[in-house]
Amino acid sequence: MLAGEAPGAIQRFLEVSLFLMLLTGMLAVVATDKLDPVTAVLAIGALGLKGVRWWRRLPPEVSEGAARRLMIIYLIFVPLDFLFVSRALTEGSQNRGLFSALLTVVHLLVFAMVVRLYSARTTRDYLFLAMVSFALVLVSAILTVETSFLGFVIAYLGLSISTFMGLEMRRGAEGAVGPPLAAGTPAARRVQRSLGWTTVMLALGASLAGAVVFLLLPRVTAGYLSSYNFQPTLITGFSDEVQLGQIARIKLSQEVVMRVVPEGGPGQFNGVYLRGRALTTLDADGRWHTPQHPLRVISPQGEESWYYVGSMAVRTRVAAQRRMESGKRVPFGVYRPLAYRVFLEPIGTNTLFLATRGFALRGTFLPGVDRAGLRRRGYLNVDRTGAITNPAGNYGKILYDAQSMVASPPPALLRESVPDYPEEIKQTYLQLPPFSPRLRALAERVTANAATAYDKAVAIQRFLKSTDFKYSLEPTGASIEQFIFSAKRGHCEYFAAAMVVMLRSLGIPASYVTGFQPGEYNDVGGHYIVRASDAHSWVEVYFPEWGWVTFDPTPPAPAGLRGILDRLALYADWAELMWIDWVVNYNYAQQMALAQSTQRNSLRWSASLRLWGEEKYQAAVHRVGTWRAFLMRDRALAAALAALLLAIVLGGFYLARAREIRAWLALRYGLRISGAERAGLATLQYQQMLRLLARRGWHKPPGQTAREFAWAIETRQEAAPLVPQVGRITALYEAARFGSATASDAAELAATLGSLRLAVRSL
Repeated sequence: MLAGEAPGAIQRFLEVSLFLMLLTGMLAVVATDKLDPVTAVLAIGALGLKGVRWWRRLPPEVSEGAARRLMIIYLIFVPLDFLFVSRALTEGSQNRGLFSALLTVVHLLVFAMVVRLYSARTTRDYLFLAMVSFALVLVSAILTVETSFLGFVIAYLGLSISTFMGLEMRRGAEGAVGPPLAAGTPAARRVQRSLGWTTVMLALGASLAGAVVFLLLPRVTAGYLSSYNFQPTLITGFSDEVQLGQIARIKLSQEVVMRVVPEGGPGQFNGVYLRGRALTTLDADGRWHTPQHPLRVISPQGEESWYYVGSMAVRTRVAAQRRMESGKRVPFGVYRPLAYRVFLEPIGTNTLFLATRGFALRGTFLPGVDRAGLRRRGYLNVDRTGAITNPAGNYGKILYDAQSMVASPPPALLRESVPDYPEEIKQTYLQLPPFSPRLRALAERVTANAATAYDKAVAIQRFLKSTDFKYSLEPTGASIEQFIFSAKRGHCEYFAAAMVVMLRSLGIPASYVTGFQPGEYNDVGGHYIVRASDAHSWVEVYFPEWGWVTFDPTPPAPAGLRGILDRLALYADWAELMWIDWVVNYNYAQQMALAQSTQRNSLRWSASLRLWGEEKYQAAVHRVGTWRAFLMRDRALAAALAALLLAIVLGGFYLARAREIRAWLALRYGLRISGAERAGLATLQYQQMLRLLARRGWHKPPGQTAREFAWAIETRQEAAPLVPQVGRITALYEAARFGSATASDAAELAATLGSLRLAVRSL
């Protein structure tokens, strides 16, 4: 051991715990996927190498002076890291300056950790390393809020407890004059086991106490960093301008962009899309966009702060009123309400996604401070196409409740719709760039047998879904005309754009819409997992009496096979949803809902328990009454059952105390016993001797041995007649207790005890 080093077992425990603590902090930062690979590999490699050297009990590699000089040199390099290295690594991300500064701090922490790790000699050095690991965990908390961070925090909590216990024991052992506790000895293993169990119990207690405090403490959510997103832009196809091919690039990613929890089960989202943007104008180069126009500003209304963003409810009432005025009924089920909750990830767009054309939503869309009982009131923007945007930006995870009215008018009603389009609709949704005449000719040929606008839309949709066209995510670089007449393969953008162009060429207003399909339903958590690969484009066709109706001309993509790992991924995603809902977005409203739910459940459980107790009591009373009536009718059977019960009780008592009972019977009636039972009999006889002497006032103290008590009796003049019997009984008792007594000794002990009894009576 080095000079001043703590005993081996404590040092080994401290080094293992500190190494795992540093590794956990480093892995927590690496798991955020924000650290550059070079730093991650070098840091973990340095940690692994030092762990091996610690395990082999090798001395530090760097002197204290060299470590100090290295830190001074790196501090000079820090500005260069911020201006060039970290800035280059964060190119393309939002809030590049703040991200670069944070990455520079991580580089400094990692360098300080490695230098001090290879030069650690004193308790202060180990304490410095523990503080560095804590700073790494704090950095990871800033960079991510995923469920993986929860696992690292739990592991770090236990390791930090064990590390600081080891540090305190090492500090207390420095300068001790006793011999060191060598590692690997039984005593060392017992100490390490005790420290391990203590760590586990303290970590569990701290976790439970922290959970209680988290759930009960009044919510004050400080959003100081919520407006900063360190995630590079993931989604670029949901803005006022989309180029053909952008959504195909999005669909190549498997990143989760949102989770949707419907009310009423998965069937509620059949045939429903999550609408993002509707684009009105197509340029000749394949660029869809919406011209600049005034936006409608929506503020929250009412005590529940709902944003009423759509006119679906108004349009529903108008359509129903028109039907009734014309003497026609509105069929049941044409409109159905849909309520759901959306957990939106930070995806680099300010668009909010709702099922079809949603008409109301509620959530916290502005960063800032959320205090108990105080809602943050912001505003949303709605454009003329019904697209909803959050002016504050989607920089963090957003949770909002939404309500939509899903319209499913039967084909017969859509065929009755009169093509009397408003002038604004025709100017906006019949726009087309210059195209060759054969495109219109194709549309007319495909719809030659269709009499109504609805039938024409269905015919074009059927044409694009035919076997002549293939779904493919491979980039084609084709224009819409090339896609229709030559390439005949592409992704949803091409199919939707082709249908819009063909409909508009026939004078039918149509809109190009982008958003998401519902994605995969997770039956574990009862929610939909919407990934970037679920990005989609479709068509909305305008019918004057019913508004916009959805058509999807894209053929279905090939379905993939699912295995056991995919099933396990559903459980992991459910855990992620619970983490977002009850930790990341846990607020005062949820706290009140949890308290009310707990109160209702406790009242229901107490009522159920009381009812269960009353039922069991009544059942027991009934059974007792039945048995009593039965036994009163047959007294002989009752006596037999009582005798059997008494026999069972006595038999059980005898089995439990058989040796003591036989010894007592032998003592009481002079029965012969085996050699294995002589010690028990001798003990009973010795105790009887003590009771005889206690009647004369001679008590044996609890801490006095049998022989010492015999000597004490010899010193009493009034006990002189009893000394021979007491001495002999003591000797025979010790012989029986320690295994040297014979059968004749047992008989002699009984006889001597009888003689003592007569002598005591004669006094």
